[in-house]
Amino acid sequence: MMVLFISQSTKKAQLVVRRILDQYARRVGNDVWRTVITADGLETVKVLLKRNASKNTAVACHWIRSRNRDDLLWIVGHRNAFDENGQVPVSSTTRELMHREWENDWIYLPLVSILAALAALFHDWGKASDYFQKKLAKGALTADPFRHEWISCKILEAVVRCSGAWDDDKKWLSYLAEDRFNAEEIERVLSAGDNDREKLAPLPPLAGVLAWLILSHHRLPDLEKEERNRYVDRERKTIADVLGSINGTWGYENTDPEAMARQQECFTFSHGLLWEDALLWRKAVKKWCARALEKYDDLAGLVSDQVTNPALRRCLNDARLGLMLGDHYLSSMPASSDQSRWGARSLWANTDRKSGKPRQFLEEHLVGVMKQALGIIHGLPAFAGRMEKAYDVHSLRKTSPLPFRWQDRTVAKIRKYREGSERKQAWFIVNMASTGCGKTMANAKIMEAVSEEGDSLRYVLALGLRSLTLQTGDEYRERIGLSRDEMAVIIGSNAVLKLHNQSRGQDDDFSVYDEDGPLMEQELCCVDTQSERQNRFLDIFFNPDYPESAQKNKNFLYKPVLVTTIDHLMGAVETKRGGRYILPSLRLMSSDLVIDEIDDFNKEDLTAIARLVHLAEMWLFPLLPFLRTWQRGCIDPTGPDYPVGMRSFLIKNQQPWSGVMNSKQRCSPWGLQITISRKIMINSFAVE
Repeated sequence: MMVLFISQSTKKAQLVVRRILDQYARRVGNDVWRTVITADGLETVKVLLKRNASKNTAVACHWIRSRNRDDLLWIVGHRNAFDENGQVPVSSTTRELMHREWENDWIYLPLVSILAALAALFHDWGKASDYFQKKLAKGALTADPFRHEWISCKILEAVVRCSGAWDDDKKWLSYLAEDRFNAEEIERVLSAGDNDREKLAPLPPLAGVLAWLILSHHRLPDLEKEERNRYVDRERKTIADVLGSINGTWGYENTDPEAMARQQECFTFSHGLLWEDALLWRKAVKKWCARALEKYDDLAGLVSDQVTNPALRRCLNDARLGLMLGDHYLSSMPASSDQSRWGARSLWANTDRKSGKPRQFLEEHLVGVMKQALGIIHGLPAFAGRMEKAYDVHSLRKTSPLPFRWQDRTVAKIRKYREGSERKQAWFIVNMASTGCGKTMANAKIMEAVSEEGDSLRYVLALGLRSLTLQTGDEYRERIGLSRDEMAVIIGSNAVLKLHNQSRGQDDDFSVYDEDGPLMEQELCCVDTQSERQNRFLDIFFNPDYPESAQKNKNFLYKPVLVTTIDHLMGAVETKRGGRYILPSLRLMSSDLVIDEIDDFNKEDLTAIARLVHLAEMWLFPLLPFLRTWQRGCIDPTGPDYPVGMRSFLIKNQQPWSGVMNSKQRCSPWGLQITISRKIMINSFAVE
């Protein structure tokens, strides 16, 4: 094919683009190249440009079809340098362009930062106990009488008690910000006989929220199945209600007689509580307590009215994500070469797994996790709004064959409705059709139509069967034309993959990956199209000491279209301990969601899927379940979860919520609801 490359790149990116394109095409203008090239060669050029792209890169590729016709194939880099047809601008504007749109929907970001910073500074405070320090010194792997996160919460409870702040967060915040901390008094309260070690005393709202973050930074509170059944249908609407039900038996206390005999050591602190010696940690605590006092009215509004203000759920989710990811990252780092600046040198946080020697000081760990958590929290808006998307998918613009013309009518209805509304839309779409009616292609067309600008793809297609996942991946490659740098396929069985490839007469496809990874149950190997700048950003999220694993996880997050079995996403809502929920959550934060054949799932599965629906809509992304036959029970459980999750998003971003739910309107009555040949039911939620 004969192609034309046009570059609008500036600064250093201009030299990089010229160096790449000069190797493959003849330069016929200042920044214009023309050549005859194969499809594989053109794909190589695209990958090279994307891998070396920066914010100043802008390259459009046109396919010269005939004397008077050319088609835009793709644009790499800054798309605003061209119009929708790949043409360059010929005029300028005085309009203010220095926006920060990706931050506008994150008005609670300063409050999330405060929650994450304070939780990070306190999350391992309980490791200062004599029992934990002796355990590290011996290299023992025995379970603690009380887990360190429980001790951390009891220390926070003692701070609240000593400051007299049972009903007022300002008192304990001032107690720390004004350096009135009295270690002897705190230790006396912790070791007193009237201190109920197996229960948490009632805490003021902000302290209760921090206690929840601390308790859950390794595992969620949980009971054995028999005990758990006692709490079925018992609603807990606030954090205070939740903490009031939790005690040490929820996974934080070791009931072994030998361990119980040593419980007192968990509340003894011979080396102090960090305050006197850990100057950098104390400085950080005072700083963030003072900042919490400055924002106290906003924080109080967020954490006090937890029943009618569901924004707290989203804020806690983001804060916990930053805390756990920062803790995981820092704990995986080797010992620092310069540890002289840390004051509390007798208290350690962890040991090296290979040598068993102490690795990080407790002060070093707490301050380091705080910095990492803040960096992650501040990067979430860009992470959610600037992920790579698949543009210029020409097969989706073609007219469908006559039996599948309903696909085009559906897309036309959606686009027409969007043109008539200036408000941001959230979509809950049910695609119902029998086998062979074109649901798979319809889903891709619909997801492009409901994307932010209506011209791109970034979504997860979740399926129930491994073989169907591979078949769908093949169809997306062959019919839609998605390349390996635009799509990844994940299954859970290497045997299924080999059988599938053998049936197609192919060798193993290494764009499909199914091996276990450190943060998730699967990884994938894809063409690396990320720039060095993007990789530096993601070094916050993944350990650079393991580059192969880190790169695979980055590709999991970045690929525009992800075709996977749904169990790989369920970790986002079903994980009770560890960090396996992190990658699915990050993916859902930046992607639309399509759920395949939802009528194949049973009642228990639908309960978990309803949680996934709720999580997806907390980030206000479109959701499209599709099915072969209508079963009222399979959509009703998920219908209400979508607007409930959206309500969390709207209130978090101070946008009006106008939806009214009742028993007769369970599948969302807002905005547009159309039926086309009994195949599509679309619910559009208008966001003012």
